[in-house]
Amino acid sequence: MFRSTALKSFLILAIILFARPACGATASQFDGFNGARPQALGNAYVALADDAYAFYVNPAGLAELKQINIFSTYAQPGDNITLSGAGIVFPDFFGLTAGLGYRRQTAAGFTAPDGTTVDYIDQDLALILAKQISDGLSFGAAARGISSGYSSNNSSGQALDFSVKRTYRPWLRLGLSLQDLGGRINNQDGSATELPLNLVAGVSCDLFGKNALFKERNEVRLNADLNEKNGNPLLLHLGLEWLPLETIALRAGLDQNIADSGSISGGTSTTANSLINNLTFGLGFSRGGLTIDYAMRRNGDQTGDVINYLSFAYELAEAGTAEAVHPAREEKIELRPLPEAAAAKAVKIKHFPDVPVDYWAREAIEMLSTAGIMWSYADGNFYPNKSVTLSEFETIMSAARRTPLVEVANGNKYITRQEAASRLRLSSRLNRPFRPVTRAELAQMIYQTDWAKAALKRLPVLEE
Repeated sequence: MFRSTALKSFLILAIILFARPACGATASQFDGFNGARPQALGNAYVALADDAYAFYVNPAGLAELKQINIFSTYAQPGDNITLSGAGIVFPDFFGLTAGLGYRRQTAAGFTAPDGTTVDYIDQDLALILAKQISDGLSFGAAARGISSGYSSNNSSGQALDFSVKRTYRPWLRLGLSLQDLGGRINNQDGSATELPLNLVAGVSCDLFGKNALFKERNEVRLNADLNEKNGNPLLLHLGLEWLPLETIALRAGLDQNIADSGSISGGTSTTANSLINNLTFGLGFSRGGLTIDYAMRRNGDQTGDVINYLSFAYELAEAGTAEAVHPAREEKIELRPLPEAAAAKAVKIKHFPDVPVDYWAREAIEMLSTAGIMWSYADGNFYPNKSVTLSEFETIMSAARRTPLVEVANGNKYITRQEAASRLRLSSRLNRPFRPVTRAELAQMIYQTDWAKAALKRLPVLEE
């Protein structure tokens, strides 16, 4: 019921906002400057939004991050123009995900009205808050302070962004972002410039991969966004990402934008509202929490200018969150002995309110919990997206094999997907192997092991 209502609301909001009239304002200087990975995907990113680059595209995606993330981006669109930005995201800030980001565009050698040569600077400072409302549904908001101009003539203003991300299947995601709501720049002469309301709606689909539409070894995902601003024609953004190796990603995209009045495209003069198709390419490398992304954008106008983007992101191994501080002591975990086949009565299958019927790891979660290998928390929820610490992993292994609990050094450190698979003697090919494994992923891993299958065979008759 909730899933259906959320989808209908999502579609209705998109239709209403796409149909709104033009507001007659100019675009932001930072359009498309969101990081090398989104740029390489043709800025088709609002539904994917699964890392720190979601900051300026869809803040709702930041609610899925489990560790502190730091990111920065640099580009040089022209000989005298530079773009730079940086930010930090905290995954647990009084129950929310919070972040602070800064972007800057500098045009060197700008000639002021008085004839002096100055640097013209556009700046954007953003504070974001995001919250995961339920499994697969997140909301985000950003408050942005904006300034532009030079020392003797500077304008300032503000804008708000709101966004939502919905994961309907492990391989299907939807995203919606409403940007520059109430955007206004106050000029020194007392006039004001209204920023155009910008709406982006998109879909992201994992075509191939472990949990994709088609089960294959290598991962391939397709992203598509529609962007409407200021009553102009809809802009299409397409992006394709292929991971031939666990640590390498290759990307390509199509990024449409609106030609400025009097610009040239395909050898002919264009008018405002004409579409220009820009091609984008890029690659990424990720290992040990460090991600390096590169993107190249070839403008579709007659100039054919090529712009290079370089981004860095670092995911800290441990987040300074309440979850990372002795989680085993915070939660009262009740370990249940493994039921034996000789039990006198049938055992009821465990169900959890936060594990939907169509959840991808539901069978593994419920069967392992019924067997006493995994468990719920004190409030009765399983928390499938919660990261697993080393101490929790050892507790689960002890319960599974019914052996004494082992004391581990640095037991509050998160265990990575790769390390968990190795400890379970699985040779799985994992996406982002150095990220912490979640409880759902760990359940799916354990469910594949021979000793878990043997333990489940010893269960008595099961009943709903």
